[in-house]
Amino acid sequence: MAEVNPNQNKEDYYEQPYDQGGDLSDYPEELESNEEVDQQSGKQMFYIVKNKVHSDLDGTLKESNDLQKLLDRGIDESVAEELLWIFKTEDIVFDDLDEAARKQMKTFSLDDVKLMITLILNSDVEYAVNKSAYLCYQMKVFIRNKCFYTDPSGSLPGPDKEKLREILKETGYSLEIIPGYRKYGGPPPSYEGGLPRHGHEVNVGSIPKDWFEDKLVPLFQKFGTIYEIRLPIDIKSGYNKRYCFVSYCNKDSAQSACCVLKKFETRQGKKLRTNIRNTSTCLYVGKTPMYMSAEELHKDFEKITPGIKDVSVYCTPEMQENNLKNKGYCFVEYEDHRQASTAKENLKKDGSSLFGHDIIVHWAEPRAELDDEFMSKVKVVFVKNISRCTKPDTVETWFERFGKIEKVHLAKGYGFVHFENREDAMRAIEEMNGRFYGKCIIECSLSRSRDSTGRNQYSRRDRLYGGVTRVHRSHGAKRCRGRGGGSALIREINN
Repeated sequence: MAEVNPNQNKEDYYEQPYDQGGDLSDYPEELESNEEVDQQSGKQMFYIVKNKVHSDLDGTLKESNDLQKLLDRGIDESVAEELLWIFKTEDIVFDDLDEAARKQMKTFSLDDVKLMITLILNSDVEYAVNKSAYLCYQMKVFIRNKCFYTDPSGSLPGPDKEKLREILKETGYSLEIIPGYRKYGGPPPSYEGGLPRHGHEVNVGSIPKDWFEDKLVPLFQKFGTIYEIRLPIDIKSGYNKRYCFVSYCNKDSAQSACCVLKKFETRQGKKLRTNIRNTSTCLYVGKTPMYMSAEELHKDFEKITPGIKDVSVYCTPEMQENNLKNKGYCFVEYEDHRQASTAKENLKKDGSSLFGHDIIVHWAEPRAELDDEFMSKVKVVFVKNISRCTKPDTVETWFERFGKIEKVHLAKGYGFVHFENREDAMRAIEEMNGRFYGKCIIECSLSRSRDSTGRNQYSRRDRLYGGVTRVHRSHGAKRCRGRGGGSALIREINN
């Protein structure tokens, strides 16, 4: 007789045979039993039914088309009958077993299949995006760790199923599982905002390998509304890779989580490691042909990098007189960080095919995010594409008809016009943007500097449109001032 622990849950049993000479009182009363006579010994046998899994299939299942389909594909009849119990739960149907899954299933013995089915039914297969791929992945994990599953009460690596269901029901978030990856949320229910921008995502490292959503979600949601949690999984062991990415809808929530979680102890004094993840959506691309406009570059980049939102170039009026349309570099903005990251790799690999020579590709420094409250008070107009020989008095004459001007400050190819009233600044932007002045078409927009003098804006705009910055590989950004600064840096990188 198989040993039975009366304190075990019903889910921990799996078809344990018991002969007539034993005492059924050892088994929990709520367990279901089936009586039948063993054909060889003539003894009456009892089978304890574990959950939905039982090898004695009823006639309906045996006569189903699914059984014949499995047999037609070369799967042993006894193994096929066991597989039907998975189909009965409706978590997995026959069409979820593609050729790869069926081929792998043929290598399993009957005992392994029984145990594997028990483990799968206790897993979170219902959240798998591609259930066939998920089954193949779990079968590989099972084979590698078979020695740990000798007891049917064991389980595949994963969260507490009941706790996970409670969390998903309470929050309304979705859960997607693919081999090697788990994603919770993204976006949250009733969320109307866009994708999280730079500064909204936290890298969390040194998490215990057996932590899943049932432990991570309660911890992370203390700091604010979670956009999504992405948890990489080791395909060999089934456990997590000891790090994850958590995105918040609010930037302040991410900053708070990053600071507080650094002090959080998991086990035996071990602390989590955190930092704000780079989620920039903009790439710096150097060594572009200087005769190509932003529109022409956009068209060429789209051939190998989809998802482009905008291409920005910088060109002085003096360059335009010589039919040059950019300074040998540009900034390419993408819809989201993932597309930008993919584009970065594609451009590094295939960028030479676009222009006939290698190009330089690096992450661009993200622009500082300013809240709506701050921007609603800005009275400074940023003016781009101003000829270097243009004087401040000249620029003032361009804009003075819109209202009283406090001051004008010019730098290399751009400047700032400070109005006394915001309404005057907005009217100037509307009417002056795209107008032809000083041998070039100027571009006007609100200044994004918190410094009333515009000094912070100068350096940031210079990085975006003027002297080259943020492209010096892993050694940090390097500033290049004066005429030809960008070309000097490109030569230095190439050397």
